[in-house]
Order: sequence, then C-alpha cells, then structure tokens
Amino acid sequence: TSKRVRVYAVERCPYACFRVRRKEHVRVYCRVDASFNRDTVGGLATEMVPHIWDSFAQQAACNLHMTVLHGHNAHHKIEALFKAAARALRSAVRRRAEHAEVASTKGTLS
Repeated sequence: TSKRVRVYAVERCPYACFRVRRKEHVRVYCRVDASFNRDTVGGLATEMVPHIWDSFAQQAACNLHMTVLHGHNAHHKIEALFKAAARALRSAVRRRAEHAEVASTKGTLS
C-alpha cells in the first residue's frame, strides 16, 4: 500500500512551513524552528510545542521539519504550525494519481 501513497509533502501557510517525509526505512527525526515570546498560550506551555511534534514523529515514524518563517504573536505562530502540519500530512497520505483505483485482489486469487 505504501507504493500507492505519497510519502513527502511540503505546505506553507502564513507564518509557517512544514515538511513531512514518511517511509518505512526512514530514520525518525523532528526539528521545530520556532521561538515564542510568551511562556503559555491558552494554558499550553510553549515549550511543549516542540515536544508535541517530536512525540508525533516518534509515533508516526516519520521526519518532520517545521519552521516558523516570521511573526510576533505566539498564538498565531502555534496555530500556523498546526495548520501547516494538517495540510502537509493530508497531502503526504493522499493516494498517488497513478494508483487511484481501489486496492483489490478480485480476480487475482485462485
């Protein structure tokens, strides 16, 4: 099934860029390039943001590269990271066009 699924995606949205790579043989890695001018945002400690994404990368067995390109508002920067992540992950797991048909063994088993 991995041949039918894209394994790499890059998404940009205001403030952030997110790259994800997923393959069985890839080494798990997470890098979050972001700084925040507040200690907490809505009860979330900003120091936990890199930890959240590192934990996600470990469980998903993927490479994540996240960069906050610019901005001053910590809430907006964190929001942009999550939004870019959602878009890139959706794109990375989308089926490739050349394998758009539904996977089936119909007619191949004897």
